[in-house]
Amino acid sequence: MRWGLSSVAVKRLESLQTEILLVISRAWKRTVRQLLERELHIIPILYKLHQAAMSHRCQMRCSNHHHVLKAKRPNDSSHPIHHLYALAFSDIRQVYKLTKAELEDTNSEQYTNFDELWIKDAPRRRWINRYLEHRAFSHAGMSWTAWRDCQPASRIPNPAYQGEWGEHKLQLHTGLSAAQSTMLILMRTGNIGLAANPVYRMALGIPTRTCPLCCVAEWGLEKNQTVKHMLIHCPALSAKRTDLFIAAGHSDFTLFMERDVKLATAWAISNFGLSQFDKVKNKALYQLPREQKDTEGN
Repeated sequence: MRWGLSSVAVKRLESLQTEILLVISRAWKRTVRQLLERELHIIPILYKLHQAAMSHRCQMRCSNHHHVLKAKRPNDSSHPIHHLYALAFSDIRQVYKLTKAELEDTNSEQYTNFDELWIKDAPRRRWINRYLEHRAFSHAGMSWTAWRDCQPASRIPNPAYQGEWGEHKLQLHTGLSAAQSTMLILMRTGNIGLAANPVYRMALGIPTRTCPLCCVAEWGLEKNQTVKHMLIHCPALSAKRTDLFIAAGHSDFTLFMERDVKLATAWAISNFGLSQFDKVKNKALYQLPREQKDTEGN
């Protein structure tokens, strides 16, 4: 997969992709790249580079200039270029076989003249690129699953860690304001300004995961300050939370993270007490129940 790229080059490319993902998502620094790739439906850069390189090699292998290019290759059969073009030839044969079988199974009109279409650049390029894109997506899914399964159990409850690779959540951001989109990323990844987040505790020197709102004498509780605790359980916010539950018609944390994100993010901006939202938290858009219910009804 890393043909011609050193481990240093790969790390630099992945670091650059992480920086770009952080800018696009407005997530906090140290939000792990794999979560953002899955949330935003972005294929890891290594797989995209491999896809582009193999697409080029396959097109060259099928071109009229193939024999000219072949004659200019190094004579040494152990040279990497021979292996790469052997892989390209293998991919071409696989695309030919799979595409022809697919057209036959679907009774497509293209099946009857498939060999004639195959020698044409445009349809062949389209079929090859579709195959390589599907393979890159499949490899990204396997990489995601392997990475997620190695994560500490304490992180798994965060919504972004749950589900499979293809279940990307980019569509959840449709119709959200910039502040709500940012809040949704924070809430789903768990990298947010709450005491249960180890990144936040380390940055501010907070010694405990306990919710500071629950520690007051009136409640006398010691609960971890997670997103779910703040949104669903924290007794200090129970009065304000009533408006949220009435507007949504439920108190299900999963539904708030997977469906009713407009309500959840608006309420969180207004009530989580995160300083980064101080300038917008009092806007009518983020107040419940009337303003948000009107917005939901439009």
